Amino acid sequence: MISFLEGILVAFDAENLILEVGGIGWQLQASRHTIEKLPRVGEKVKIHTFLLVREDALVLYGFHSPDERALFLELRSVSGIGPKVALNILSAVPEQTLRGAIANGDLALLTKIPGVGKKTAQRIALELHGKLVQNNTEIGSPPSGTRAADVLEALLNLGYSRPEAFAAVEQAAACGETDTSAMVKKALQVLSGGRR
Repeated sequence: MISFLEGILVAFDAENLILEVGGIGWQLQASRHTIEKLPRVGEKVKIHTFLLVREDALVLYGFHSPDERALFLELRSVSGIGPKVALNILSAVPEQTLRGAIANGDLALLTKIPGVGKKTAQRIALELHGKLVQNNTEIGSPPSGTRAADVLEALLNLGYSRPEAFAAVEQAAACGETDTSAMVKKALQVLSGGRR
């Protein structure tokens, strides 16, 4: 699987972006929130990805953060929701608001999303409630785009599990560290049992 692409933003519209990586132009479908977070054309950007393989096509989806990609995959796991509807849902509601609506079973908010009827909203709330509560309340996930989220991603890339990495990030933040590199060092100290 292609985990992410880092390259130059060539073009974008309301639903797609084109990224040049090593002389190859990659077209990615993306949510409105990802499109809104893009830099100017010609600037470098890192996009987290998911490749969908179908009989008639290969479709690459792009996300501004691993958390948004994870939520997309969770939405796709709900019976009756394909990638197009999942992306439409992510475009309609901010990520944290959507997670809260699912966790609280807020069907009124979910049914306001274009293309999501009452039955689909009920399936989303029912099938994802437990998963999102476990992934985000018990294990925890800092808001994307924050220093804590960057440190968490660095620790996950080093091979630490999400629960232990999140606990280390919380301890590093509690020590008053505000610089990203200092937080990473402190979190690694925590994970190594306080050894330097």
